Amino acid sequence: MRLMIGAAAATCIANISWWMQPEIVSEVLSVPGTGEAQAGFVVSAEFAAMALASIVLARVVRKTSYLMIAAMGTLIAIAGATLSVFVTTYAVLVLSRLVTGLGEGGALMVSAAAVAHLPDPDRAYAKLNIVNISLGAAATFLLPSLSAAMGGGSTAFRV
Repeated sequence: MRLMIGAAAATCIANISWWMQPEIVSEVLSVPGTGEAQAGFVVSAEFAAMALASIVLARVVRKTSYLMIAAMGTLIAIAGATLSVFVTTYAVLVLSRLVTGLGEGGALMVSAAAVAHLPDPDRAYAKLNIVNISLGAAATFLLPSLSAAMGGGSTAFRV
């Protein structure tokens, strides 16, 4: 049960950027000198970093603690997201989202690896997806209210 809760948390951490993409793009467009192409690049860079981290860490996961990878991935993702809050230039925004993606990739990879070793991995992975989609639905519906409560504007980099 603890493994499933941890894996679900890691999956949600890894996928929150996917669910918040509209907010992230809106926030990117608020940075001076950015347009739609730059917003697309920021999101693509984050997902590319996420994929790269997953691929690299997949090779070492059996030699390393799942907990350590999940914790480090989470801390790296939080550091990148925190940096995003204070961004003033496009270059720093790209860097902060790359860092976020690296952390998210670690969390995503370790959650998939962890449930693969459970007695019924198909059922476990289905449960991860239910939790992830529930988070996404909640975030999608609650972000406008959260934004209003925080004084308006985008909440993408404040959550």
